[in-house]
Formats: sequence, structure tokens, C-alpha cells
Amino acid sequence: MSFESSPVWYASDRRARSVHKVVVYDDIGSLIVRPNVIEFRGAQARLTISPVERLDRARQSWNWVVYLLANLAMSPVYALWWYLIAWFAGEPGKYVVFSVVALNLLGLAIGQSVTWIIATGRDGAGQPVRVWFASGENRGWAGIFGATRRLYQQAQQALQPEAYAPPNQPAAADGGRGGQ
Repeated sequence: MSFESSPVWYASDRRARSVHKVVVYDDIGSLIVRPNVIEFRGAQARLTISPVERLDRARQSWNWVVYLLANLAMSPVYALWWYLIAWFAGEPGKYVVFSVVALNLLGLAIGQSVTWIIATGRDGAGQPVRVWFASGENRGWAGIFGATRRLYQQAQQALQPEAYAPPNQPAAADGGRGGQ
């Protein structure tokens, strides 16, 4: 059995573990999975893993640096919001603090719901390799709603060797019981 999916995000192990990453993937392309082989074909990266030793699901490391920078970049928006609320409310400070906390909790919840597929095995040169894949549908938003989980399940099925199925036997004269 073979399986192909596109668009798929590819991340090297180094990028997936980095806390300084701004973009969570290295390339976008197609993932082709067949028994004991995973192949990724992207715009910049091409990779074949065979044999595939393991297929797991996990979360990338949290990119705290980018998260902090995003909060700092949003500070003027929070300040403007505080200024506008001051026109309508007596204590706008508590609303701004509430909004900052609420948005950060939402960001953490989204970050916790995003999983990646980790493929471990050997590359074409026989070197050990560990790479990360996720569904790139809808610019990655589909992964929050289970697209990467489904990709993982389909990849697991496609990695399994096809079960031996004996060829169809011609019907026996005694009602199809194969002469028994």
C-alpha cells in the first residue's frame, strides 16, 4: 500500500528543537509513504528514509523567544486598547491585563494542540536521521483540528508491509469449497 499527501510541512530535528525559530518548518512539499519507506519532496529538500525505524507523534519545542517578541510587538495594540477603554470604563487596567492573559492562554492552548509526526530511520547514505512532518493544509491550521493525526494514522498504515493474500482459487466442482 502506498500513500501520498500534500501539502506537508517538513522540519529538521534541529529546527524542531530550537527555541529561537521564527518559522516552524524548513520546507513544504509532498510526503510519500510506502512499506518501510518515507519520502519527502519539497521545493528545497528531498529526503528518503529507509528503513523507517520509528514513527511517533510529539510537539515541537516551544519557541519562547518568538512568543516574547510577539507579546512585545502587541504592546502598542494593548496600549491603544487601554486608551480606548479608558473612555468607556473607570478602571481600564484590569481589562488590559485580562486581555493579555486571555490571549496568552489562547496561544498556549493552540500550541499544545499542534502535534507533529517524528520519523526516525536511515537516509539514503545509511546515516541516522530524525525528521518532523505536519499537515500543511490551510496554512497549517488544519493540524489543530486533527489533520496531522490523520496523516500519522495513514502513514502508519502505509508503512506496514502488505499482508500476503493468496491468489483467488478457481471454484471447485463441489460448490466452491476448493475440493475439500
